[in-house]
Formats: sequence, structure tokens, C-alpha cells
Amino acid sequence: QFPEISRPVADSWLRARMRGVDPYKVVKKPQLTEQELQEIRHDKEPLIAATEALINRLKNILNDCGYILYLIDPDGIILVHEGDWKRNRPFPEYGSRVGIIANEETIGTNAHELSINLKRPVQLLGPEHYAVVFQNNIASAAPVFDADRQVAGALLLLSRPCEGEKDGFLTRQCKSELALVVSMASAVAAEMVLCRPRVKVQTSSMGKDKSVLPAVKERRPAGSAGAVFNKIIGESEAIKKAVKLARKFAQSRENILLTGESGTGKEIFAEAIHQYYCPDGPFVVVNCAAMPRDLIASELFGYEGGSFTGAERRGRPGKIELADGGIFFLDEIGDMPLELQPVLLRVLENKQVTRIGGCTAKKVDFRLIAATNQNLYQMVLENKFREDLYYRLSVLNIHIPPLRERKEDIILLCDYFIEEYCQEAGRPRPQLSRETVEYILAYDWPGNVRQLKNAMIYAVNVCQGQIITPQDLPQNIILDKVRHRLYPSHFPVDSIGELLQISHLEKTAIQTALTYTNRCVPEAAKLLGLSRSTLYRKIKEYNITL
Repeated sequence: QFPEISRPVADSWLRARMRGVDPYKVVKKPQLTEQELQEIRHDKEPLIAATEALINRLKNILNDCGYILYLIDPDGIILVHEGDWKRNRPFPEYGSRVGIIANEETIGTNAHELSINLKRPVQLLGPEHYAVVFQNNIASAAPVFDADRQVAGALLLLSRPCEGEKDGFLTRQCKSELALVVSMASAVAAEMVLCRPRVKVQTSSMGKDKSVLPAVKERRPAGSAGAVFNKIIGESEAIKKAVKLARKFAQSRENILLTGESGTGKEIFAEAIHQYYCPDGPFVVVNCAAMPRDLIASELFGYEGGSFTGAERRGRPGKIELADGGIFFLDEIGDMPLELQPVLLRVLENKQVTRIGGCTAKKVDFRLIAATNQNLYQMVLENKFREDLYYRLSVLNIHIPPLRERKEDIILLCDYFIEEYCQEAGRPRPQLSRETVEYILAYDWPGNVRQLKNAMIYAVNVCQGQIITPQDLPQNIILDKVRHRLYPSHFPVDSIGELLQISHLEKTAIQTALTYTNRCVPEAAKLLGLSRSTLYRKIKEYNITL
């Protein structure tokens, strides 16, 4: 029933046995002290914040599907977990798993440690696990890479095999779950890049300060602005207009407000403007939505030593202070607490910042680029955003169009993302089939470019061979196509009778089943609950092409 055991799994089993790991033991309590765990979580704050942001969007799906999702660091320490505990006994009896060390030395062979060590996705089925408690689980793990392509941790998706399903379902379940965790790991990695502050300390020939701050992003060479703007892929008039404005505004010193739905690429525009305006200056990023409300003030303005419980002894500069001489990119500005908005306004007007607990104001010279996916003007009318700050931010405004308004760019982006991912993964590049292109173009892409990128990564991991078929796309895209077939928006109202005819619904169901099974009639017949002969007859009757 299970494939032949791989060499890395066999080697891990031997190491666990040699170490005397008890396969029947369940680690019930954290092995770390509260202080040790806090220090580790502090060091992994960007990774944890990015993962929790993803979990907040997927929590209902995880629970509905009976999944448990773990975030585990390279040492095997569980940092975050979420999901349906009731279906995964005996874990509910032991409470939170955060702080538990789950590595080869404590639980034996496991998917997440293999994934971290091999730097690639790994899936273990049931008995491949060393610990008996996991031997009725499917474990799918994928490494999360930081901006320097180092493994920051791993995401582990734990599930139970579906029982009583038809032939081939377990294989499809395994493929789908592995592709899902790979997509989630890519999303977390992208979120880390968006959320983490990035700056390199300016160094001088006098050698006053040659230290590099914890979150470092290398400076790009001057004169590369054109190349960065060229990385904004698209031939539509809407995206060309936005790029033209960005090039023009990059020559000014005024604040810029980038507006557009989530996932449209606002930070890419901000980085391009930075390269044109001050390529040798720092580029500091703060995402207001991803930062705990009670930490925003200290992150933005910094603090003096001993100014509050838990503060570092020597204090810490704020992100605005670190942006001196460069660009300060404030993402999701609409989520900034109302009580902090007048403080930010004062900093923008005076170009001075005072640390929390401090008495002395420090001069700062930076250019602000703010971004939001909300309607700030409407928030002003509803007293949810300060009017004076709104006008200060929106001196220059660039709207980045959603993907549904630039359909001609979608396949260009698909090709780019597939090529980029396959080069990084060292795998051959598959092609999109004509029918897959139709599905992709028919979808509205509410998550925009970010969702499209994750969908292409999912498809590359699921597809077999060198052709990506509609079956390889995420299920929400396939289901959306079915919805449009059943209820087309262009269908005349006076033809509602034709739309609801059983023959129309039946033909749509057969087309969908054939698409989902990659034109395999026996599998499609099973999905539809029909015999093969009946399905062949109906395919001929409805003139459906195989």
C-alpha cells in the first residue's frame, strides 16, 4: 500500500534506533522554560508573525478539513500550531504543544526535520513515522526560506487519511496536501519579506559605526532603477500608467501613497522608487497590519533603555530613525491605531523623532511611501483615520490596478512565476495547456498577483509530466469555473428555463468531472456515479470532446 521507503527516511530510522528513542513515548510538556521560549520567539518574530497572518486567513479551512498546521524552527521547537485537535488524539489531552522539542532525538523520524535538512518538501505516510502516535497520519512538510535563502523553519501539515474512499483518492489527497503546504511555505516566506524591517547602517570612512543591524538588506547599485521598474511585468495600459506615474514621482521629494487591493505588488513599486530616488540609502519596511498593536509605537519611534518592562538595557532605535537618509515604507497604513496617527503626523511635519522614554528629539531625513488596500478617504469620513494625516500622506497618489483589470498580463505573469520557481527548485519547466489557460483567464483572482504566484507554485508541484492541466490548479479555481458554467453572467434573463434544464446541468457536471480527472473516463465515471458505458453514451450525446 505504501511506496518503497526512501534512503533519507531509512537512515533517520537507524539513527533514532541507535539513539534509543522510544517509539511509544509521547512528548507531553514543553522541554523549554518560559524565558527560553520567549527568547526564541523574539528571535523568530518575523517568521511567527508571517505564519500567524497566514493562519488567520486559513483557520476555517484548517478546521473544516481536519488539518493541524505547525510552525517548527530548525531545532525542532514548535513555535505555532493551529487546527482541528479533536480528530488527532491523543494531543487534545495535553494542551498546547508550543515549546515542545519535536526532533529526531525526541520523536524519531519526522517530516519537518527531514524537510529542513534536505531543503525540500517531504511527505511521510503513516508507518514511515518512527513514533507510533503518528503512524495513522499523513505528514506534509516544506521549508520556509528567508530573504537570504536560508532555512528559517518549516511548516508541517498533519492530517488523517480519508477512510472508505474510492481507489486513487489517497494518492490525490497526498499530492494535494503536499502542494498545499508548499504553497503556504512560499506565502509565509513572501510575507516575511513584506513585513520585516530592512536597512543597512550607513558606514563612513571615519569608521564611526560599522555594525550591521539585525535585519539587513543589501544596497543595490546606483543607476539600476530602470532595471527594477522593468521587473514590473505587464503590457496592459493600466499597469503602464501606474509605472509611468511611479517613474515620474520617483524624481520628487514628496510623500507617496500607493493604493490597490492586497497582492497587487505595492512593495515592488516602493522598491523601484527607492532605487531611483536614493539607491544608496536605507529602505525600511513596516507593515502596520502584521505588528501587534501595543508594539507599533516602540517599533516606529524606538525607546530608551528601561523605559518599560522588557525593554533592552541600551534602548533601541525606531524604524523611522533607521530610515534616515532613505525611504520609509509604511505598509497597510489604514491599520495604524488612531492614537498614534498625530504622533506620525508631527514627525512628518517636523522631521524629528523622540524615542519612548526619551527627552531629546533627533533630526531625521527620510521620504515616506505609504500603502493601503483600504479606502482612506472613506475612513476619514467615518472618523477612523485622521483627515490631516490623510492629506499629508496623499500628496502624490498611485493606484495599482487589480489583476482582473489587466487580463492581458495574466499569462505573462504565469510564465514568469513558473520559470522563476522551476529555476530555483532545479526542475524542468512545465507548460500550460490551452484549457488551463482558459481556466486561468476566466478566474477573477481576488488575491491578485500574490494569489496567482502561489497558484502557479501549487500547479508545478501537483502536475505530472510537462503539461499543467486544469486538474493541477487549486480547487477554488476549478469550482469557480463550474459556477460560471452553471450560472453564466451573460446568460439572458428570458432564457432561465434553458439554463435550468437538466440536460444543461448534466453536461456541465460531465465536463467538470472530465476536467478534474484529466479526461480519464473511468475516474470521471466514478466521480459522477455512472457506469463507463453510460458516461461514454452521454459524452457522445452531448458532443463532448475527449
